[in-house]
Order: sequence, then C-alpha cells, then structure tokens
Amino acid sequence: MKVGNHIATKAERCVVAMSGGVDSSVAALLLKQMGYDLIGVSLQVWDYSRHCSSTMKTCCSPKDFQDARLVAHKVGIPFYVFDLEEEFESKVVKKFISNYQRGFTPSPCIDCNVFVKFGALIDKADQLGYPNVATGHYARVIRVEDRNFIARGLDQSKDQSYFLYGLKPELLDRVIFPLGTYRKEEVRVIARENGLVTHSKKDSQDLCFISGSVGDFLKQNLNGNTSGVIKHVNGKTLGFTDNIYKFTVGQRKGLRVSYPTPLYVIGILPDEKTVVVGEKSFLDVPSFIVTDWVWHAKPGSFSGLIQVRSRHKSIRCSVQELDSTSVRVNLHGEFSIITPGQAAVLYDESNTYILGGGVINRWIQ
Repeated sequence: MKVGNHIATKAERCVVAMSGGVDSSVAALLLKQMGYDLIGVSLQVWDYSRHCSSTMKTCCSPKDFQDARLVAHKVGIPFYVFDLEEEFESKVVKKFISNYQRGFTPSPCIDCNVFVKFGALIDKADQLGYPNVATGHYARVIRVEDRNFIARGLDQSKDQSYFLYGLKPELLDRVIFPLGTYRKEEVRVIARENGLVTHSKKDSQDLCFISGSVGDFLKQNLNGNTSGVIKHVNGKTLGFTDNIYKFTVGQRKGLRVSYPTPLYVIGILPDEKTVVVGEKSFLDVPSFIVTDWVWHAKPGSFSGLIQVRSRHKSIRCSVQELDSTSVRVNLHGEFSIITPGQAAVLYDESNTYILGGGVINRWIQ
C-alpha cells in the first residue's frame, strides 16, 4: 500500500508527530489504515504557565495535547508526550531573539522543523527503535533520478515544503508525509467521517511562544533600550520609535511618519538604533546573498524559481554557488521584497521540488 510516495510493508514501524490539529490527526489515521506499527507523539516545547502565554490560537498548547491523546485512542495507537522545551528554547527562541538583534526577520517555524519536529523527533525515534517519522505537513518526498527531493504538496494553497528545506537530504528516506497528495477539504472530510474530535478545529496561525505582538515579546526579552530613530535613506530623521524591533524590511504600514511619498522599511540597524525607510524602488534589488545554504541537488549553478516568503508565488532566477554554504541569487525579469533573515528556497524549473535553500543575508545593489 502507498502513502504519498512511501510503500508500507507489514508492521513497518513509524513515529507520527501529533500536534492536536486535524492534519496530524488524519496523518496518524491514514498510516494506521496502511498497516504501520505506529506510535503517536506530541512535543512539549513551551511551558505556557511559566511564560504567561494563554492564547489558544497557537499549536502545542495543553488543549492540543488533550485532542491528540483522544485521536490516538480513537485510531488505536500508543501516545506519548516528549519534553523538548530545552531544545526548543535554545535552538528556536534564543535564535529568534538574536536574529532580531542583528536586524534580521527570522523564520522560527523553519528552525522548529529542522531542530525539533524532525531533528529531536528522529533522535527519539532512534531510541525507540522506530526507523520512520511522519508529520501532517502538506509536502511530498519524490525520487528524481538517483536522489530524494522534498516536493510541493499537491494542494498548492496549503503547500508547506518551503518550511522543510532545511531537512538533511540523507534523512528523506525516513520521512513520510501522508497528506502530500491530499487537499485540505479532503482531510477534513476524512476526519469527520472517522469521528476525530479535531475535524473542525481551526488551523494554528500564530507563533506558539508569543501570545502578543512580536515587538512586545522582543522588548520584554532584549536587554537594554529598544528605542531609536526613523531615518530616510537620504539621512533625514523623520521620527522616533520606542521599539526598533517591531519593524521588518518591506513593511509599509505603521511607520507613523509624514512624507510626500509612500515609504517602506529598507533596513534595521540595531547598532545605530535606526530604522531606515525609503521609497519602494530602494527595495528593488536584482541580486542577493543567501547563507547557511542546504543543497538537495548536487552543488553547482542552477536556473529555477526562488521563493522568498511563505506565501510568495516564486520568481525566476539563477543561483550561483559561492562556497559550500552560500550562494548568489540573480533575479530574472521581476523583483520581490527581499527581507534579510527570511528563507530563500530554490525550486526546479517546474516549481515542483526543492534544489536547495538558505537564509537571506544581504542585498547586492
């Protein structure tokens, strides 16, 4: 039998991550129906009582664990909760804060996938003697010639492959994405028809460790004064802010400064306590550098499509390898807002599977 691109043998062993949402619930159900020897696992990554976070819009809350346990019981599989708070705080939260201190706008969900949802989860699976891990991501693993690649989920509106570029290629033989060939509406129907309590549960949207705004969180967790000035690229001071970290490159609204033309955030300079703003033309850059690059294809130079935000449509480009961990991206025909700290993920010419990805570091004017 087949789940996505993975063929299940009798009693094949797999650990499935269960967040308490409808997607991971149906992933567990499908794997069980395929005959897997299955264990359901939730990951405790954030102590909501200790951090005074009570929002129910996030994933990984106590209510989510209750729902995951109920689904595991309904599906008929063992269920465990693993404490990964230490890993999450050191590899996701602290990195999130330090990147903002550099003037970057990071993607903590990507770090969570790489270091926690897959990294630490695979370590736990190894300890339990389970060779495979599965999640409810809308993505696929496909074989192209002699290599495995992460491919987009067939439901383009829910595709989550962008967030998974950091998975090491050698792990893809062990990763299963049961929902890769399903559409969201189909997943909800399956959940409802099988009596899963999560069938109508809303999707989580917010960062799980932040109950308010990102700016407020950073102001509480950064040492020293967060106030600063807002300057035009021509050097003229236009205003002041109590928190330079509440801005992100490309932002237009919320600047609260007066100027004859619409302004955008062009850069954040933490050492100078300055938010630099300017007209949109200053954001139109033809090339940029990406570091911490992870190759899925064999290293080299490629043409393809680059995605620079989670809901970005992808645009044509060429990528040139600079060294083992960095590349230069040259955009072809159109520009997009490039935000340092966000992920840039390169897909093949058909915009189907990932050739590599990394962190946007700087522009080249």
